[in-house]
Amino acid sequence: MKTSSKLALALKIIFVIIIVLAIVAAVILPYVLKEKKSTGTLDELSKETLLKETDFTEAYAEAFDAKNNETYYARSEKMTSLVNVNDLRLPSKLTDQTNRQQFGLYIYNGSSYVLYDQGKQFVSPDKKTIFYAHGMGVNGTLHNARAIYNSGYNVLCLKWGAFADEDPTTFTDICEKVWMHDSPMRYRSKDGEDWVSGSDIDYSVAEIYAAYYLDFLTQNPDCLKNEILVMGHSYGGMLTSALLSYLTTAFKNGLLKSEFLPDRAALLDPFFVKGGDYSIRWLGDKKNDYYGGTIYLSKQAYIAAHALGISVSLIRTSGLITTSFMLTYPIKDVTVGLDTVNAETFYIDADALGMYGIAGASPAHQYGEWWPARTTHPVYDTNKPTDYAYSFFNPYHADFARVKTAYIMDFHYTPDDLTDDTVTLKSELNGYKVYGFAYLDRNGDDEMNERLSSHIKGATVTLTDKNGKETTVTTGINGYYEFILPVGEYTLTLSSPDYAAKKEKLTVTVDGSKNFVFAPMPFAAK
Repeated sequence: MKTSSKLALALKIIFVIIIVLAIVAAVILPYVLKEKKSTGTLDELSKETLLKETDFTEAYAEAFDAKNNETYYARSEKMTSLVNVNDLRLPSKLTDQTNRQQFGLYIYNGSSYVLYDQGKQFVSPDKKTIFYAHGMGVNGTLHNARAIYNSGYNVLCLKWGAFADEDPTTFTDICEKVWMHDSPMRYRSKDGEDWVSGSDIDYSVAEIYAAYYLDFLTQNPDCLKNEILVMGHSYGGMLTSALLSYLTTAFKNGLLKSEFLPDRAALLDPFFVKGGDYSIRWLGDKKNDYYGGTIYLSKQAYIAAHALGISVSLIRTSGLITTSFMLTYPIKDVTVGLDTVNAETFYIDADALGMYGIAGASPAHQYGEWWPARTTHPVYDTNKPTDYAYSFFNPYHADFARVKTAYIMDFHYTPDDLTDDTVTLKSELNGYKVYGFAYLDRNGDDEMNERLSSHIKGATVTLTDKNGKETTVTTGINGYYEFILPVGEYTLTLSSPDYAAKKEKLTVTVDGSKNFVFAPMPFAAK
């Protein structure tokens, strides 16, 4: 065979080999990479993993009610873009600051509120940040803002009374304006006496709120280093739920970095209704009748938030939640109804039904906001004085560990006197909870002071008792693990395919003095 022929044959063979290798790489490599991206910290996970592991809609539709055998959630497309403040183009009639409603996002400066984009000098990069949404009515602001501000928080408040100042008999209109961009977005006139059609507003209140929220954090990136809490009272609790829905959906679709997610959400005697047909743009839905309306949508948001490591606390101080839920679902046992709403939240039930009457409705309902706002110190469980019960000044992990845990608060019908209030675990755990997070210790101080983006998925946590019996769990996207145990001494060991455990093992003692024993495990890069 001539040399040229041999060379040609060799080149053909090499070409065929290259083609085969390319095909193999094209087929196998995506799976390898996809598997690789299914472990790691929250800010490293693949988009596919996030979508797969935080979409609970169909499972929830099946579990919500035995009668629900139809597909109530029909997703038509994925979220493809964020709403930017510059996109809003809100009418001057709404945003005019001489308007009685004073619509917009405001920041507290220690004595009063100013528009956030005009009060940059009042933002402290070393503080945690609270975003608050008031309920029905005009210009509600966070109660006791000065004490919270002085306790180490940037305090921001969305004043949305122009939309929320509806007659109580038309409460479904507020719900639709919160969630739907194509609802009648009417708002109060400058003097608050008449309505303006709002036909030139193309966004829901939740989308507007999200645009302000993201704009503030983009303009003040140092605030992303510290904890972020979103909270709302009454209808503001539902708006906060919608904000959670928007932010978690944006993150799952790769439109938002994990650092922009809040760490915690507090729903202060929130108000939910069934409503009618909902068309939620950021969920990519066609118009259809949601089974449960805002209850359904909110619960979906809590499940997704919990999956990502966001703690959600629900504080009920009046009959409003029960009333709205019972009007939608005629369930005789109120506890069953509340437990259904309560999924994936840390729940506190204030025994205030006795105050929920014509004369007492307002004090009981307002207490849902007053009590958390005034608790500018950790609040402890009266069963176990060393255990945290609730306060947004508690460590973040203390709230997260109490998801699906109910407490009873008794304020002894004295809403203006917090000194006699008690908070008690509703029922004892079947043992004691040892819990923690697998996290990447980016700053190297062995303290869990990083935010959600440091939580590690795919870490193996093995607990060994004194008899050598082992129990193993693998952390999900939120990096969380827990064990329910009797009194005794245990060891925890951790491993991860992507990171090196900074502690070979951790000895944990359960002596009965605490219902919840915190046992975090730090990792370092390999």
